Amino acid sequence: MSVLSDFEDWRENPEFVSTGPDYSDYTGFYVGITICTLFGLSIILLNVVLCCCSPYRQYWRDPNTGNRIIFPVFIHSPHNQPPLTLQPELSQILIAEK
Repeated sequence: MSVLSDFEDWRENPEFVSTGPDYSDYTGFYVGITICTLFGLSIILLNVVLCCCSPYRQYWRDPNTGNRIIFPVFIHSPHNQPPLTLQPELSQILIAEK
């Protein structure tokens, strides 16, 4: 005799208590997704506003600003990039020490 021979045997189990259908509550999941979406959209909107409407738009549109060690390697080839130099930073440190 197979285990699956009688599909209604589970109803005769004395420890089985039917509580009706089980429904899940996904409210927390949807709240979390909504918060993450709003946060992401606000960062993207801030980036667009700073790129288009701020007095520093030249800085935001220049691909050579920002993290010049990691960022340009993945975005564009080093063919037309200015060389990485620490001279401006070193000169500011020397001026601050005087």
